Amino acid sequence: MKVNVKTIAKMYKKDLNKIITSWATLIIIIGLAVLPSLYAWVNIYASWDPYSNTSGIKVGIVNNDAGGSIRGIEFNIGNEVVKLLKENKKLGWTFYKDADEGIKKVEEGEVYATIIIPSEFSLEMSTLLDKNPVKPTLEYYVNQKINAIAPKMTDSGASTLQKEISKSFIETVTKKVFEILNKAGVKIDENYDKIEKYKGTLYTINDNYPKINKALDDLIKKSDGTFVNINKTSDNITFIQDTLKKTIQLNEDLSKSLTDKSDEVEDISGDIDNIKENLAIMENTFSKISTTTDDLNNKISIYKPDMLSDIDDAIDEANRLSNEMKEVSQDLADLGEDVPKDLKEESDKIVADIEVYRNLLNTLDDSLSSISDNTIDLLDSLVDLNESISDKFEDINKKIDKTLKPIDNLLKRETFSTIRNKLEDAEDDFNYISRKTKRIRNTLKYTSSEVGKSIDSINAQIDDLKDLVQRSSKEIGDTTSEKASKLSSDFERISGNLDKLQGRLNTLKNNLNNNKNIEELLPEISKLTLNISNDLSKLQDNINSSDIVSQVQEALQKGSEGVLDLNTMIKNMKDDMNFLKDFLSDISSKGKIAVKDIKNFQKRNKDIEKKINDITSKVKAFDNKISLKDLANLLKTDGDTEGDFLALPVNLKTHNLFPVENYGAGLTPFYTTLSLWVGALLLCALLSVKFHNGSFEFNPREEYFAKYLLFVSIAILQGFIVSVGDILVLGIKVQFPVLFVALAVYQSIIFNTIVYTLVSLFDNVGKAIGIIFLVLQLAGSGGTFPIQVTPNFFQKIHYALPFTYGISAMREALAGVTYSTLSKDVITLSLFFLIFLALGYILKPRTTKLCSKLTHKLNDSGVIGH
Repeated sequence: MKVNVKTIAKMYKKDLNKIITSWATLIIIIGLAVLPSLYAWVNIYASWDPYSNTSGIKVGIVNNDAGGSIRGIEFNIGNEVVKLLKENKKLGWTFYKDADEGIKKVEEGEVYATIIIPSEFSLEMSTLLDKNPVKPTLEYYVNQKINAIAPKMTDSGASTLQKEISKSFIETVTKKVFEILNKAGVKIDENYDKIEKYKGTLYTINDNYPKINKALDDLIKKSDGTFVNINKTSDNITFIQDTLKKTIQLNEDLSKSLTDKSDEVEDISGDIDNIKENLAIMENTFSKISTTTDDLNNKISIYKPDMLSDIDDAIDEANRLSNEMKEVSQDLADLGEDVPKDLKEESDKIVADIEVYRNLLNTLDDSLSSISDNTIDLLDSLVDLNESISDKFEDINKKIDKTLKPIDNLLKRETFSTIRNKLEDAEDDFNYISRKTKRIRNTLKYTSSEVGKSIDSINAQIDDLKDLVQRSSKEIGDTTSEKASKLSSDFERISGNLDKLQGRLNTLKNNLNNNKNIEELLPEISKLTLNISNDLSKLQDNINSSDIVSQVQEALQKGSEGVLDLNTMIKNMKDDMNFLKDFLSDISSKGKIAVKDIKNFQKRNKDIEKKINDITSKVKAFDNKISLKDLANLLKTDGDTEGDFLALPVNLKTHNLFPVENYGAGLTPFYTTLSLWVGALLLCALLSVKFHNGSFEFNPREEYFAKYLLFVSIAILQGFIVSVGDILVLGIKVQFPVLFVALAVYQSIIFNTIVYTLVSLFDNVGKAIGIIFLVLQLAGSGGTFPIQVTPNFFQKIHYALPFTYGISAMREALAGVTYSTLSKDVITLSLFFLIFLALGYILKPRTTKLCSKLTHKLNDSGVIGH
């Protein structure tokens, strides 16, 4: 059977002429072109954004919670939840007084669901730490018959409520726990400097104690073999006295501090006096110094020649130190912004203090030169100097908080090793300075001629330290500006202590003619050097903290064990301390002591030395296990921050790869595709697939293609109108609008090809098949729910349905194209087009007679006809 294209064109033109010349037919055709659009637009708009309007979904809340507690921490989860829900607008939360009322409202349909918080809810929540914890239960009543989707929304609300309760509980308990831990952290922080002072004193005693027996051996060598004459000006005697006094005093202080506090690391500090209180004691001591000036004239006259020579040497050393520190200050200035402003200011301040130091030495030199002629004036000057020193102590009191700030672990790893070695050298220098100041204190009590030499030695050590500071600052300059900025707080503290030390040395120089004043000043200098030494050593020990909870637990456990052992060791030395007190009393009060008594002391002293070494090792081991400063910082962590983290440890950051405006826009591909299929069914339902009133002959295939052209022409209008309306009427944001319209037209042609072919071949049966296709595609195309959540039958037919590829292609144009997906969709739709067009061409002649007989029989029934 041949197909004449001219005949097809003639038939097509005649159909168009019939439409144009009949206004009733034209209106129907226009309606058929627009109706699919109305179907799509109404459904899309109705589904526009339902999940942003859920505040109208009413959910009842009944709070019967009576509250609970964990380890004394009181809480009421129900009350907290009610507060949160009153601010939550996601659902229409409605609050009722009792369960009966809440359930009744659900049954009557006034609310979609009611959630009841039982009276024992918080109580059961508090069983968290019990051996057999009980999970609390929320009672959830939902009315399933009101609406199919509403219960799903209320289910989401119940889940939200469950999460809020868990979050509230964790935040409440965590906040309370950290309030308790914060107090412990503050206490450790307050006593940190006292603990560091004890550690420094213990390390010094441990270093010096082995030298006691050697000093005693020197005394025995100078004896007559029976008795040793006690010369209180002897270096050996003063060294032994000083070391024993410190050992006894440290033992007493630690014993008092550790009593009843071994179970908590924070109690290591015990009842040690505050550093400011120590300074107050020193100020009180200075107020008594002026009463001793009457005894100075004779002593200064005796020691005058040697002191003049030594002071000249001190002036030379001060000149050298001044030049060195000026170089340091200039080097820091050259580093620019990489070194904090405060550090530069501290360096300039030290240079200025050294200038004062040098000027005071010159003044003292002049004063001593004329002392024999003007003793009264010199003593008046001493009183003025004493007042000046008192003023300096007041200044130290004001700066103490700044000076004793903790050191952070801010050194860059690449420079850490080099700087650490320099800091260790500086620490050794300070230990040497400390020993020299003790020697000066004891020596000046009996011979002022040693003062100048000792000051020169100290100044030389300070000069070495400043050189180390200079080189360390250069190392800092090699790091990034950010690293140098972070390190500023560490060097600010060290510089502050250096400034204090320089101030004490200046005071010492201004008061060389006051023996008692010197004796009180030198221990303060020793304490300052000890603080600086500790500061330098702490720079090596800071480590970045990791997990806060595990660190706190580990630190507290290790700290408790270490303190307990240390407390036991110190208590076991009670008899040893009494023995030391007796020996100290003998050498301090007697003019001589038996050699055999000294040897007996030496024998037992070896055992005491071992115990002191064991205590020192224990303290060092304890110090290596836990940094008290780090522990204090951990314990002072903000409870609100940690509670929020533990309640919601993971944040979700969403990245929309192919953003869609809202729910309605997301359904646009489905409803647009569906409307085009519905449009094809409407065409076949209202228009005839047969050619009527033809005055010329034509065969079934020519009839098939002629009517097909008419149906496709209207289908093109349907696709164009619905897609353009999606964009312009509904205002849907489409990434590729031209492609979107083209795909809609393309789908409309293909869907019409399928439906028209079925109806043309099988008449009313074909219409029924078209409707069956529609029904199957509604569920099997994955247009609303993901195909993976549908029953297995629909998953199996999914890839055989035109909707599957039509919806997918429209989504590509709407939200963004993945060309491999789009190509597959277009090619598959084209296959549907070719298959059904071929079926029409092949089967049309064969089915015409069969369908004609069936149609006549249906018409004869008087019920069905077309």
